Amino acid sequence: MGQPSVRDAIVSSIQGLGALAERFGIRLVIQFGSTVSGTSHKKSDLDVAVKLIDPDVSL
Repeated sequence: MGQPSVRDAIVSSIQGLGALAERFGIRLVIQFGSTVSGTSHKKSDLDVAVKLIDPDVSL
């Protein structure tokens, strides 16, 4: 087997987010961009938007 796909790497990373979400008060994480649309390439980044429970807190 070769290297995991970008999608597999993202899914693996997301699995540990529950504890982080609780710790930092994260309500919602949205992934967007080329990795979602299937147009990513070797130098693509990962685009995410984060909504916090408390709007007065910043990351």
